[in-house]
Formats: sequence, C-alpha cells, structure tokens
Amino acid sequence: MDLLYGAEDSRRNGLSDQPDVIAFIRERGEARKDARQQTTMDAAGNLFGFLSSVAVTDVGRKRKRNEDAVACFPEAGVFCVADGMGGEDAGDVASRATVEGIASALRGPLSERALAESRTKATLVTDALRTVSAHIQRQARERGRGLSGSTVVVLLFDAVQPRTALALHAGDSRLYRYREGALVQLTRDHSLAEEAGFKNRRDFPRMFRGIVTRGVGIRDSLVLEETVVDVQESDLFLLCSDGLTSMVSDRQLRTLLHTGEGTPLEDMARALLAKANEAGGEDNIAIVLVRVNALVSRPIDTRASVPADNDILAERDETETADTALPTEESAKTDPSHEKSSEVETMRRRPAGPLSRWIRKVAGKES
Repeated sequence: MDLLYGAEDSRRNGLSDQPDVIAFIRERGEARKDARQQTTMDAAGNLFGFLSSVAVTDVGRKRKRNEDAVACFPEAGVFCVADGMGGEDAGDVASRATVEGIASALRGPLSERALAESRTKATLVTDALRTVSAHIQRQARERGRGLSGSTVVVLLFDAVQPRTALALHAGDSRLYRYREGALVQLTRDHSLAEEAGFKNRRDFPRMFRGIVTRGVGIRDSLVLEETVVDVQESDLFLLCSDGLTSMVSDRQLRTLLHTGEGTPLEDMARALLAKANEAGGEDNIAIVLVRVNALVSRPIDTRASVPADNDILAERDETETADTALPTEESAKTDPSHEKSSEVETMRRRPAGPLSRWIRKVAGKES
C-alpha cells in the first residue's frame, strides 16, 4: 500500500497539542497482529495485475502547506485522492485521516473474495470513512474549531467482473476516464458551483469558489455518491483534486493525456503537475493515474469470509457470494449512506433548488 501525504508530520506543523485523528485510525489498525496485516498482500496475489498506477501530489505555487493526500492499494485494486479543507484548522490532518481510514479498511484480515469484489470493498471503505467523518466532527466540536474536513474520490476495481468498477466520492475531487482519444468526467462535483450550473469554476464568484456541499467530516452524516464505471482494456483513469482541474481545462487534460499515450505513467503525471503550476498553481495538486492492461477474470474462492474480530470491517452480510450483484436503483433506496448513479446520470444531473437559483442570481446568470 502506498500512501502519500502532502504535509509533514502533524507535530512539525504545530498540531501536537491536538488529539490526532491519524492516531485514532492507527490505534484501531494496530490492534490487529502483524501476521494478519500481511494476509491481505498474500491473499491478493496477482488479482489486479492488469492494473498499473502512479500517485503524486504537489503544494503548488501559492499555498504554504499541502493539504492533499493520495493513496494506491494495488493489491486491492483501490485508488484514492483526498483534498483537505480547513487551513490552519488542520485540513492536512483530515485528508490524511481519510486515506488512513481507507487503508485501515483494506489492511485485513480479508479473504480473497473480499479483496476481489468491488461491492464488498465499497462497503468496507464506506464504513471506515463514516467512522473517520464522525471522529473529525467530534474533535472539531470538542476543540471549538472551525470547519475541517476532506473531499474524497475512490476508484475500486473488481477482479471477478473486471469490466465493471465502482467509484465513491464526496466533494469536488474528480474521476475521469480517457479512452480512445476521448476524456469523460465520471463524477459530478458536490459544490456550490455545480449547484449553480457553472462548469468552469473561474466563472463563479470568487467568494463561493471552493465551497463543497459534501465531504468527510463537514456534516453530521457522510453520504457518498456511488457510480458504476465501465472498464475496458487500455482505459486510463485520472483521479485528482481541484488543484488540477481549476488550473487545467478538460480540453487541456485530454490533450496532455493524448500526447502522453504510450509513455510511462510517471511522465504523464509530471506533465499534468507542470501544466497546473504553469497556469498559476493556486492550490495543492493531487493526481492518481491508473492504466488498465489486459483484462482477465479470475475464479475466486468464495468459501472464506471476513473474520468477525475485525472491528472496523465487521458486520458483513454472510449471504454474499462472488456473484453479488452490482448496485441497482432499488438497492439505492435502502442504503442512506450512498447515492447511486450511472455515468450518464452523473453528467446530466443539474440541481435547480432555491439555493442554486439564488447563487446564479448573485453570479449574474439570472435576472
């Protein structure tokens, strides 16, 4: 598992006097024996050998600290970006807690089936993120501090049904897919700009830019939007924070990815970072690139299950099998922690409530 944090250790940033969210996650993770943690790696084998990935983050040109965090879990086929919010109120701690929470959910002990199925992993990750979100909220109330939280976007691949993946997200960090020369945004932003119908955040009033309507730790309950994603060989997926998309247009992103076809992922990631910084680098930048190689469906041992003594991952449905169906519209009605969507629905929906109309009026889009 590879985790990259934008900031140095919290103690070096003057946060040593605060109860540390990261310590909370690590304490729960460390309750498991080292041998069990290794089980995840051993059980996975080459389940997701059809994927290659790279993750990078950069402070940008304007900010003094980096509140973004990225993580790759290739043995589990899971990749994520988190963009912390709160500045001096420890946005970097919130983003680190977010990726650490995901790491704790995947650290094991997990069966091969649990690692292989995107549906099972999505449930585990959701449970962990809800725990992190509640803890961030509780710590903020106890300290009497301002808003602190993090966006999150997670991509979870499936070794049983490799042509379908799941995405979870809250906030304005995005997931894109580049396929055969076309770049498609697969997630919709949970932001005031999106609510008001502004595709380009630079056209939005500065006072409202960067305000998100969902995120880890910013509300009493965390609702993740879940998107079913189609996967084909040679697809390239981009997960990123708004530090990239606010500086580089979708057209420019598509050009950079097209130019970089056939080059190492590290070079493509550096090119994206450089472009964002050349455009001004007004925010921290986080990038994860995942390339899909030859797809192979692998038979999975369905006899094993997630051990009951896993405190973060417990309460799995014992009736689940390797053929567990992907989310349906009906299942969405019974799970309040998720909002289901398809790729098409994600791109077409534009909320038009009173808040949206008021923001558009302030922005001069409506009379």
